[in-house]
Amino acid sequence: MQAIRPPAYPDVSRFDCICLGGPKWLYIAYPLARYLEEVRGMQGKPVAMFATFCGPPLEIFEIEMLFGPLSEKLARRGAAPFAKLSISSGFHEFFFFHEMGYIFRFVSRISFGKPLSSFSQNSEWGKKQIEDFCSRVDAAARQTGQRGGV
Repeated sequence: MQAIRPPAYPDVSRFDCICLGGPKWLYIAYPLARYLEEVRGMQGKPVAMFATFCGPPLEIFEIEMLFGPLSEKLARRGAAPFAKLSISSGFHEFFFFHEMGYIFRFVSRISFGKPLSSFSQNSEWGKKQIEDFCSRVDAAARQTGQRGGV
């Protein structure tokens, strides 16, 4: 059983823009999926999505398998997904005690020719991704606020 607290903001209708995310599990993390079932007031709201994951940013496995289903869920709730951020945390519960760490480091080298650390929040790539994401969120919040949001 997952020990998940009730949402701190069950109604987001007064917000100009919503940022929603967390760790990437296979698809959508259970706490995030549950939140999407409980939250109200998302109709017409711009939603920026973010996720952390252990491996490199593989388009199919790390990005599409998460953001595709998440975007669909948001659209069904009337929200408008507009931005996504995916950053490698370099962390997995089995990373140091299992071959998972070796696999992710190997995949990063084979797929991108770069070490896994090249895709973390502290890398130049990661800093640029975060800056671009934050700029898009800021622009969306400003635009929505100018249309009469809170």
